[in-house]
Amino acid sequence: LIHLQDIDLNANSFRTLPAGIFAGLLELRGIILFDNQLENLPETIFADLAQLESLSLEGNLLRRLPPGIFAGLIHLRRLNLGENGMSEQEQDRIQEELPHTIVSFDEFEE
Repeated sequence: LIHLQDIDLNANSFRTLPAGIFAGLLELRGIILFDNQLENLPETIFADLAQLESLSLEGNLLRRLPPGIFAGLIHLRRLNLGENGMSEQEQDRIQEELPHTIVSFDEFEE
């Protein structure tokens, strides 16, 4: 598993995820977690995922994310947070934290 590059965990009805769920997956480039029931995420859930390029979190219940949750994701290019009911203030904060990332609060347009 240490060479895993993509993981698709969509539509599993997850309500929570442990902080270390992605620990040791240093080559991970894409995570799909859409269509679950996630209400919050641990601040360190994406720690050590410097190679991550795409993260899909749409269709959950993530109204707020911990400040700094995306720190260290230097290669993150696409982040989808659509259908989470985030406030405009939260959206603005996240976009400020990720100036080089395409952040979508709706569906990605191909």
